Amino acid sequence: MKRRLLSLIGATAMIATAGAITPFSSPNHSRITKGDMQSVQYPIDLTTARPVAKVIKAADASTFDYAPAYEPYTALGFNSQVKTNKLAMAFEMTPETTTEFAGATITHINFYTGVNSSTGINNIKEVTVFISDDAAHTGTVVEQKAATTDQKFTYYTVKLDQPYTIKAGTDIFVGCYSILTHSKDLCIVVDAMNHESSEGGWASKSSKTGKFSWDNIADSYGFVCVSATLTGIDFPQNKIKIGKTQAPVIVSPGKEFTASISLTNLGQNPIESLELNYTINGGNPVDATFTFEQPLTSMKSDNIDLNLTLNETNSHNFEVKITKLNGVDISDKDLHTSFAVSCMTADQGYVPNAVIEEFTGTWCGYCPRGIVTMEYIRDHYKDGTLIPVAVHSGDAMESDSYVAVDYSFNGSGYPNSIINRNTAYSSNDGSLYPYPASTIVSQMQLARQTRVPVEASLTCSFTDDTKKAVAFEGFTRFFFDVTNPDFAISFGITEDKVGPYAQNNGYAGQKGTCEGWDDQGSSVRTIFNDVARKLDTIDGIEGLIPATVSAGAENPYTYTMTLPSNVKADNINGIVYITHKPTGVIINAATVKAGNFGTAGVDDILSEDAANAPVEYFNLQGIRVDNPSGGIFIRRQGNKTEKVAIN
Repeated sequence: MKRRLLSLIGATAMIATAGAITPFSSPNHSRITKGDMQSVQYPIDLTTARPVAKVIKAADASTFDYAPAYEPYTALGFNSQVKTNKLAMAFEMTPETTTEFAGATITHINFYTGVNSSTGINNIKEVTVFISDDAAHTGTVVEQKAATTDQKFTYYTVKLDQPYTIKAGTDIFVGCYSILTHSKDLCIVVDAMNHESSEGGWASKSSKTGKFSWDNIADSYGFVCVSATLTGIDFPQNKIKIGKTQAPVIVSPGKEFTASISLTNLGQNPIESLELNYTINGGNPVDATFTFEQPLTSMKSDNIDLNLTLNETNSHNFEVKITKLNGVDISDKDLHTSFAVSCMTADQGYVPNAVIEEFTGTWCGYCPRGIVTMEYIRDHYKDGTLIPVAVHSGDAMESDSYVAVDYSFNGSGYPNSIINRNTAYSSNDGSLYPYPASTIVSQMQLARQTRVPVEASLTCSFTDDTKKAVAFEGFTRFFFDVTNPDFAISFGITEDKVGPYAQNNGYAGQKGTCEGWDDQGSSVRTIFNDVARKLDTIDGIEGLIPATVSAGAENPYTYTMTLPSNVKADNINGIVYITHKPTGVIINAATVKAGNFGTAGVDDILSEDAANAPVEYFNLQGIRVDNPSGGIFIRRQGNKTEKVAIN
C-alpha cells in the first residue's frame, strides 16, 4: 500500500480525536501498473454512496469471520480480458497472520458476485472458491465450485467439503475465481477504501486453465470483498494491533502537529473506545481516551490522531501505550508504539539536498518530457544540491531493487516523479508530472527551504582494479543529541551514457510541445543518463546509524555494494540517502558524480579498436542527431563519449 506521507513541517493543548479511514478521493482513481489492470469499469447503475460497515458480534468465541474488506463499492475487470479468461480475487494471510491464527480451521469462504457492465446483471453462474499455499501462489490445496444467480453484489457463503487448518508461518491466498462469459463481466468486487496494508487486494487474470499470477490492486482500488470463516480456537474478544505511526519529522516550537496511529481490530468485539497514555522523553505519562464515531468492527482498521505541541527545541521521543479497549484492561501490556520529532526553529539544522526520482520507460511515448527535465537538472545542478534519478520500468534499464520505489511512490503512471518521496512537494496522489523543468526545480528548491536535523558526507571508490564493487564511506551528523534515531541510511547507484535504446516519442511532429523531441520521429535512438541501477535498500541498512548520537559529532559509516553485471563502472554515480523510517521520506542525500571515484574515467581512454569505431552525435537531451551543426553536442565513438562544439 502506498504510504500516506505527512509534511516535514508540523502544522497546544493536548486534544485527542478519533480519525477515520479516508476513501479514495476520486472513484475512478487508477494508475498504470506492470500488470494490465488499467482502470475501474463501472456497472451501469452503481450508486456512489459509501456503505457503512456492519457491526456484528460473533455468536461464540470459537467462530471468527476474517474479513479484511469493507462492504462492496464497485466491480472491475482487466481492460485486456476476453471471454473464457479466468479472473480471480483473493486476500492474503501472511506468515505473521497465520501464526496468529494457527490451529484455526477455515470452514467457509465468502464472496460477492459482480456484474456485467452491459446487461446490468451477474452473468457468472458458477464461482470456484480456493485456498493456495505454495510459495509461488500458483497452485491450490482447496478448490470447490459454487452456483450463483444473476443477482449482482450478492453475498454468498460456501461451506468447504474439506476444511483447511491454518499452519503457523505459511503464506496463503484465500479467494475465488470465475470463467468469463463475456469481456464485460466485472467479477472483481472491491471496497474502494484506503488501507494501510496490501494483504486484502489481489487480482489475477489468466487463461481458463492457467495458473494465478497476482497483481496487487490495493493501491488503486482497495481490498477485494472476500472473507473466510474460521473456527476451532477461542478467538480473543478484545484485541487490537498497532500499525504504522506517522508524525512529521520536523515541527516548529509552539505549533500544533498531529501524530496519526493506525489500528486494526483483531478481536471479536467492535471497539467503541480505547484508552492510552504517552510519555515524552521518558517523562510523566499523559492519559487520553478515544471514542469512535462508528465502532471499529472486527478486522477493520482506523486511525487515531494525537494533536500535540512542543515548545523546547530538541529531538523528542514519544512512547504510546494502549491500556484499555471498551473500558476493559487489555492483557498485552506491551502494546505500544514510538516515534521521534525534531522541534526546530527556521535557522537551526542543515540545508538538505533534494532528490527527484522520475518514473519512466522507453515504451512510454510521453516520457521524453521527463528526459528533458532530468537533463536540465543534470546540466544546471552539478553541485549535487538537486539529484536526478531515472527509475525505469518495463524496459531493458529496469532495476529489480529500484522498482520498489516505483511500486511504493508512483501515484499516477508514467511519466511521473516524486521529490524526496514526500507528498509535501507533490500532487497526483503523491507524485508530480515531471514537466516543465521550471515546475520541478521550484518544487525541489522548496524542499530545500526547510532545514533538517541530519546531514551526510559521501565518498565512493572501487574496492579493487576489477571495478566490480563500490565502497561507500562517510559520516552522518545530527543537530541534536538523539537516542534511537528514526532514520536509516540506504545507498544507490545510477549510470550515465546508457544505450542507445529506442525511446518511443509521442511528440513526433507536434511543434512546440517538447523541446527537441517534436522534430524527431516516433522512435528515437537515445542515450540515457542517471539511470537507476541498484538500491540497497528502500528500507535502509540497519546498524549504520548509532543508537545514541551526540549533536555535531561525526558518525562514520562504510558500506560495500557489488555492481550489477550490466553496468559500466566508469559511468556510475553514487548516492547516499537518509530516510525517515516510519514514512520513507528522504530527509537528506548526497551524491558523488561519475569521474570522482579516484580512477581514470572512460573519457580519458580511447583504445585502438575504439578509434576505428563509427562516430555518433547526440544533442544535450540525448537525442541522436545525424548532421549536427551550430551548437554543443555529445560525440560518441566506441568507448569514448565527450561534449563538442560544432559550428
